[in-house]
Amino acid sequence: EKFLELTSQIGDIKTVSADFGFKGDLSPGSRVYEKALGGGSLLDVGIYPVYLSLISQGIPDKITAKARMLENQVDGFCSMVFSFKNGSTAKLESSIDTETPTEALIEGSKGMIKLYRRFHHAEKITLSQGDKTQTFHIKYKGNGYFHEIEEVNYCLLNNKTESEKLPLKTSMVLISILDEVRKEINLNYPQDIENVF
Repeated sequence: EKFLELTSQIGDIKTVSADFGFKGDLSPGSRVYEKALGGGSLLDVGIYPVYLSLISQGIPDKITAKARMLENQVDGFCSMVFSFKNGSTAKLESSIDTETPTEALIEGSKGMIKLYRRFHHAEKITLSQGDKTQTFHIKYKGNGYFHEIEEVNYCLLNNKTESEKLPLKTSMVLISILDEVRKEINLNYPQDIENVF
């Protein structure tokens, strides 16, 4: 919520830069490595930078991507560039074989926002506008997925079949963007309905 409030203060967004990388278990059978389990960096952690771009900039008009494939043909590293009709760009990376800063920078026409390590649940955010910088410290609740669990409980208790905070349409758009990236890096899985990438 704080992030969305701050984005309105930096003007038109020009660039989003975000990465998410860690050294995962790359042994056979590991969920981050095994192709049959949806392994690879894009689907495991690349979704976080892609989602940040989606909520900041909307749907990209052009996607280019490159990947470093592992022996089993899942991506150990993926680099993505999204281009938008308004001229803005997103530079995104994911990795399961390299530790990265896992930070994000959103640059706008009137300032910038930095989300510090690990940006998807940052406890420190800075807003810079010219010579003025404000730092916000936000306490992170729980041990992960806390807000998602709260929202699911809320929906169940209120007989809702869909979250108003994250509607199905948003999820469908997000997966379609990930599918476009997969197509660019020729990443497919045995479970794909049409294995055409």
